[in-house]
Amino acid sequence: MKKFQAKDIQKFLNINRQRYEYTITKFGIEPDIEKVSGKGHFHVFSFKNVIQIAIAHQVNRSGMSPTIVKDFLRWIKDVELIHNFGILDPNTNDLKWLYIVDDSGGGNAKYFTFHNPISKMSNIAAESDCPLSFSSIHVGLIKDKLIKKITKK
Repeated sequence: MKKFQAKDIQKFLNINRQRYEYTITKFGIEPDIEKVSGKGHFHVFSFKNVIQIAIAHQVNRSGMSPTIVKDFLRWIKDVELIHNFGILDPNTNDLKWLYIVDDSGGGNAKYFTFHNPISKMSNIAAESDCPLSFSSIHVGLIKDKLIKKITKK
């Protein structure tokens, strides 16, 4: 199992130390391999954690609230436990798109889906007075870029 520290993650995701700290703290991403405390000690993360950090960073940058980011990460974990799609597995690369559907129009997503929600969205929009929008996250592309950067190391 490959291990990653903060400096690796910052390099792979092209984020600074503050953004890294914000992402793992605000979105509750715990290291799978080793959690440490104290000055001079470093958390050790798994590839799954690196993907979680990358997804959280992307979703948050798209304008979704921290609550939605946490819910989205929790949903991905639940989906993985039930269906084992390989979203967080470095050995699968089936280029999944994940959608965050916001039926309030203000970054307060109501549900997440793997499927292209366009047809669902038009049905929901026809039955609803609320503005409907969605954000998409291409997890497969995020994974692919990370794997290329990691193997180039």
